[in-house]
Amino acid sequence: MKSVQTENDTAAYQAKKLLADLDLHCPTLHAATFPVTDPIETHRAVYYTKISADFAHKLEAETVVIHSSIHRNTPAAQRKTLLTRIFDEVISYTRKLGLNLALENLAGNSHAYGKDPAELDEILNTIPCGDEVGITIDTSHAAATGNTQQLVDAYHSRLRNVHISNPKHQPITEKTLELTDFISELKRYGYRGPLTIELCPKCTATEIQQTKLTLQKVLS
Repeated sequence: MKSVQTENDTAAYQAKKLLADLDLHCPTLHAATFPVTDPIETHRAVYYTKISADFAHKLEAETVVIHSSIHRNTPAAQRKTLLTRIFDEVISYTRKLGLNLALENLAGNSHAYGKDPAELDEILNTIPCGDEVGITIDTSHAAATGNTQQLVDAYHSRLRNVHISNPKHQPITEKTLELTDFISELKRYGYRGPLTIELCPKCTATEIQQTKLTLQKVLS
């Protein structure tokens, strides 16, 4: 589930009702994102993450999924400055709410930095208290960049969430070899954390249920 980008007093209650109606749970929530390119923009990235964290807290989620919050064309020296400034506030805020953070691998065409283990490691090694931040593997992003196995091998011990999705976040209506193999790898490493169905907001309740049933078949 992806968070709103503005404060909304009723959105959490609407989300809770939808989850109950579909018999789903929300252990993780995706923060709204904004990849900054200049220090003057950091307040916006921090604001998006904070209101997402508030939303996650209201839904009793455990983990907030985040992006690096910096544009991928940012020079290396400036990346360090921006990452430190943003995550110093973000980590302090989410820690007070009792929430975990999980950094997501991004697709190759993403505007933000963090598409492969080398970039993810740079982020984790730069941000304050980076050892507290887990990893979210997004299956569609990993497939697009061809590094699914590399990501699982590198981060299985710090995985806090997995996004099950396809390139356009459309319903998943049938088992595929790629999805079956991926789940097998997670099982081999003993992963028992959340599997988050990440779908386009235009998907209907019926399509969400179809995707849930497909994933249950893969897991059985």
